[in-house]
Formats: sequence, C-alpha cells, structure tokens
Amino acid sequence: PEVHQPRRRPWCVRALQDALCGSCERSLVFLERAMLMVVGAELPDPLPAVAARQVRRLRCPGLLGVLFYCIGLTIQIWCVARGWELLLHGVPSECQPLYGWLLGYCAGLTLLPFCCTVAGPLVAFWAAMGILVRSHMLESCERVAPGMFTFVDEVLYASLATCGFVAVAWFFIWIVRYRGRRLQRIFGTTGPTEQSVVNRILAEGATVELGAECCICLEGDSPSQIEEGRRESWRKLRCGHHFHERCLLEWLRRARRCPLCRMDLHACYLLGVNLQEEDLMAM
Repeated sequence: PEVHQPRRRPWCVRALQDALCGSCERSLVFLERAMLMVVGAELPDPLPAVAARQVRRLRCPGLLGVLFYCIGLTIQIWCVARGWELLLHGVPSECQPLYGWLLGYCAGLTLLPFCCTVAGPLVAFWAAMGILVRSHMLESCERVAPGMFTFVDEVLYASLATCGFVAVAWFFIWIVRYRGRRLQRIFGTTGPTEQSVVNRILAEGATVELGAECCICLEGDSPSQIEEGRRESWRKLRCGHHFHERCLLEWLRRARRCPLCRMDLHACYLLGVNLQEEDLMAM
C-alpha cells in the first residue's frame, strides 16, 4: 500500500506560528513576573526547576483573575456609556426627577472607572436609590422615555453582575498571592529560614576543635567551660563556617544566608536534596 507522507506546511505558515507562539510565551513570562512583583516575591534568577514549575502554575489563576476583573470593568464602562448617551439625548420633563440621579451616576462612575472593587456595591446602592426615585414618578415617563425608565433596572443588574465577577476575580488573585508567598517563603532571597532547613542544620551536628571562635558573637569556649566539660553547643554550615547553636538560631530567625559568605541556605539544604513538588506542597 502506498504510504502518504504528511503535507509539509508552507514556510510562511510555520514562521507565523513560531512568531505567535513566541509572543504568547513572552506575554506569559511577563505575566509571571508581574504577579510575583504584586505579591512581593523576590525569587532567585534563574529559578530552580521545581520553583519554575510552581510559577508556571500561577498562569491559569492569574489569567482568570484578570479576565473576570476585565469583564466586571467592561460591564461598568458599558453602563456609564449608556447613561451618558441618555443624558446627551435629553431628559423629558416627565422624567425630570431621574435627571439628578442619572447625572450623579454617570459623573461618579466616570471619575472612578477602574475601582470595580468598590464601584459594584456603591452602584448597586445608587441603583436602589434610583428605583426609589422612579417609584414616585408618573407613568407618563415610561411612555415618553422607556429607555431611561428601564435604565435603572439595567444599572442594578449590571452592578450585581460586577460584584459577582469581581468576587471571583479576587478569589483567583487570592490563590496567586497565597502560592506566591509560599514560593517566597521557600525560594525567596530574603526573610527568615524555613523550619525544615533549621531542622536539617541541627540534625547534621558539628565537631569543632578547642579554641574555635563563633563567627557571630566572636567568642569561644572559656577555659573554665573546657575544664568542666561544659562546652557550648556548636553547629557548622555546609559552607564550613561554625557558630554557637544559640547564635545561629537567633540569626536564622532573621535571615536565610550564611552571615559570612552569604551562601543561600535554602538552595543548599532544600535543593541539594532533590526537593520534590510534594515536599513543596507540604511546607
């Protein structure tokens, strides 16, 4: 039987697809950096493989958060554009009580177009006030200007929809912040040392010769302590520097690097033992 070879795509199609894929990847990398900047995560560059996989997993909730926020923002922009359109066409005398309400709505939402977080509840309250104003109007307003008469209901439904979309957006943003702070806690270049790293340091122990000096307090064991066999507890990091245990623990509550050579203890004690994603999720 004759074997049909797959048809090769033209070079222009391949070039276009490569360009689109490259642009999408660069956009996603920019999104990752923006999200890490928002949550205040200071991660090393280049990222370890396990951390890079966790950062890539922030793309989905980050994109969904931006999408839902933009939907809520678009709804409010559409409503305020519709309100200005009604004002420009003029308000009939039968609907004059709605003029002040509509002007306040359009002016307020135009001045704060990007504050969807607070705009949704405030606009819902303003729509309820509009329903109250409309209830005291004559039925002739609905016959003369049905668009303005029903616009109050449109504002109410739009504001409730905005509240829902913004709530979902904040849920995804909370996921990004939670995961980003966890990455900062484990892989960040600043902050206190993780307890799992402290436990590994304490478990390794140290053998320090007599007369050694702690690199933090610059003191060693006194002759009386040596004679009585009451030497201080010592600990040594993998970089070779040794410290009193109490001095080192006090330092690790504030920093995650060796006080002398600035070695990253997280990179040494966590990544040096092939940290798996299951271990990361448990921290």
